[in-house]
Amino acid sequence: MPALCDVGQREARAAVAPGLTELDVWARVRAAIEREAGSRTPLLADLASGPRTGETGGAPGGRVLAEGDQFALVTDNGHELLSAYPLDL
Repeated sequence: MPALCDVGQREARAAVAPGLTELDVWARVRAAIEREAGSRTPLLADLASGPRTGETGGAPGGRVLAEGDQFALVTDNGHELLSAYPLDL
């Protein structure tokens, strides 16, 4: 079984596209991780795009992704950092 963080990062890379919101991407990431785990999985995430990637990050919101945005995803199960990779649209 691949590491859950790898599953989430692969899904994020596949999901990010102009016109989607941060919440749209997070919904796909969370679903992919839980499908792989076979159950609900406690997760926290910093998911930020555009100017928020250089600020504090934070929980995903309704910001619409635009062409050329930077995109950052950091997932955490409450105990350990699972992954942190920037993505460019």
